[in-house]
Amino acid sequence: MAISRTDVSSGARRELTVAVLLTAGAGALGLVAGDRSWLDLRVVREAPLPPVAETVSGATVAPLVPGLALVVLAGAVGLLATRRWGRLAIGLVILVAGVGIVAAATPWLGAVSVGRAQDVALDVGLPAGALTTTGGDGALIAVLAGGLALVLGAATVLRSRRWPAMGARYDSPATENSAARAAAARRSEPESDRETWEALDRGEDPTRRTTQ
Repeated sequence: MAISRTDVSSGARRELTVAVLLTAGAGALGLVAGDRSWLDLRVVREAPLPPVAETVSGATVAPLVPGLALVVLAGAVGLLATRRWGRLAIGLVILVAGVGIVAAATPWLGAVSVGRAQDVALDVGLPAGALTTTGGDGALIAVLAGGLALVLGAATVLRSRRWPAMGARYDSPATENSAARAAAARRSEPESDRETWEALDRGEDPTRRTTQ
């Protein structure tokens, strides 16, 4: 079965739409991950002092994650504003940003080493004492966001050359063919009819010329 040009164009537009939406979703998910808990710290002090607890977000322990998530979000906008080679470059940027997010979040998955937890406790100003830690879900969300951005960046590099650009290129082939047929029909009209059309294009009243 033959595939029409209209089907190919519609499929390419759908691909672009899905890529833009998913890329924006990956960037938004990365920002959410930066606000989530990555590490819960609890310091037990000598009596009668009470224990002290602190929830540490991703923006504190891995500030690269929300920064790169903003890059991914900007990439989603860039996919709409550019074409071919520009989209290829943006796809590479999204891919690299995804790799960076995954690399920054992976060390915080699962159990965190004592040394790393103590460094964080000092950074957030917790007092000395017996330190216990519990991992949050922020690092996992960040890895998912980074992995999605990585896949979308690679897909953009491989597929973006067939995606349509904004503006006139979004016109369907049927619309373009209709315009071409209308232009051909006007060229084949008698001279008087063509003059009437030209007068209308200039904003003149062709009936006034007829009555004079």
